[in-house]
Amino acid sequence: MKRTGILNVVKRGVHQGVQSVFFFEGFPPLGSNGGITRLSREPLTNSEILELLQGTTTEMQFERFTRDSELDYTYEMGSFGRFRMCAFIRRGSIGIVVRPVSDALPSFEELGLPDSLKEFAQYHSGLILVTGPSASGKSTTVAALLELINRERLCHIVTVEEPIEFVFTSKRSIFSQREIGRDTKSFSGALKRIVREDADVVFVGEIRERESMKAALEIAETGALVFSTLHTLNVAQTINRIIDFFPDHEKNTARTQVANALRAVVSQRLLMRADAACCVCACEVMKVNPAIKSLIREDKIHQIVTILDTAKSEGMTSLDESLRMLSKQGAIDVAQAIVHSSRSSKFIEDIAEVKPTKDGISTTKGIMALEKDLAVYQADLSVTNLSSFDASGRLFSTPVGFLFRDTGALKGPYHFAADYTILNGKKEPFRLKSFLNISYKILETKIEKPSYAFKVRVFEDSKNDYELTEKPLDLIKDGNWHTITIQIPQMYTNRTVKFYMLQFDGDIKEISFDNIFFL
Repeated sequence: MKRTGILNVVKRGVHQGVQSVFFFEGFPPLGSNGGITRLSREPLTNSEILELLQGTTTEMQFERFTRDSELDYTYEMGSFGRFRMCAFIRRGSIGIVVRPVSDALPSFEELGLPDSLKEFAQYHSGLILVTGPSASGKSTTVAALLELINRERLCHIVTVEEPIEFVFTSKRSIFSQREIGRDTKSFSGALKRIVREDADVVFVGEIRERESMKAALEIAETGALVFSTLHTLNVAQTINRIIDFFPDHEKNTARTQVANALRAVVSQRLLMRADAACCVCACEVMKVNPAIKSLIREDKIHQIVTILDTAKSEGMTSLDESLRMLSKQGAIDVAQAIVHSSRSSKFIEDIAEVKPTKDGISTTKGIMALEKDLAVYQADLSVTNLSSFDASGRLFSTPVGFLFRDTGALKGPYHFAADYTILNGKKEPFRLKSFLNISYKILETKIEKPSYAFKVRVFEDSKNDYELTEKPLDLIKDGNWHTITIQIPQMYTNRTVKFYMLQFDGDIKEISFDNIFFL
């Protein structure tokens, strides 16, 4: 298959709505959109994929791939659009993954970003960092800020990216967009020449090493406004990461330089809305004021979060506060807010007052690893305590919780597993407070269904019991661990628990439970 034929396959895949197109030796072109689909019948050879790579890269880019065995770059197919290309070596042959890149520049309103961030577009110097985990929308947030500057200010904006994600059309500003491997060899090399290019605003796609960080700080100190991104999770971690770029004997000088050059840090998360319609952005925002400058110079970074909570009038906010507000607005579920929070006892108490939008939410195993002192009761799932449990089948202790196995004796619609540890005198009764957390993994079922019913029944004594949710929750079987977090209804808070019972779909043959605790 010639290069033109391969590119036609990409176009066909885009028309079919695929998110990625894979070109691997021995396979026909494949598309991904929640699954894998064939886009052609012909298996590809390594020479055909090599021809595609050579036909879509510059000489400099191909030399870089030859040297590093991997390359990220963009390729434009005329009026059809731009594509992000990822080339790499897999078991001695070339693999290429192609993803379409949207040219639509998002607005602040579309992204749901805090209005306080718009102020950054009026800054004329200093360093602004947008941070977060992978796929948290960092580059998109910076693009919205650059477009705001483009609409409102007369200036020269230089971007250095690998690869270029958003292509800007000059409005009031002039853009010079440079791509690593096509327009320049490296971030550090491009940044050394920024001052000579008379840039008013600079965007460094990502700071990965000391030379780039040093150059970004120096450019910010010389009077340009510099934006960049880092893979850090919060403001404090971001500042510590900057300092860690420098050797020990330079750290004190670096703290002073950072205190003078840094203007703001935005740490963000992209979270699925409670209605699953789209994602919403939770942001921690720090604007450097005299108090924060002093904390950076004195290496008291851990105290900055206190200022974020007390300087709301200056447009600052902690991630916990952002999550709390999103939860209060019904944009995200309470359980999801906890997952991405600091998980402090204060946050747990505050968020417990928020009315839930639904009974529970499933997340990956271990993500609710809260501090033990927050739990009012944690189930003992050890082999020595498993005799304190009863079930409608057999229970086995495992390195990860306990395993339930159906014995075929079930007569009703639900299996059960009950924790009688308190009744057996091994633990004291406790009062319900805020949440119940349970991790599970369905191993085998009698029949395949989209979901399996699950309930939790709590007993005050032999005569008084109730279910924690108005209707059964859904468990899913996909071979992975999941966590359900149930917010305790207000009518049940402070009621005493003598024992509790997990009730789950009778069509489940084997299921494991772990991380059962009330907090």
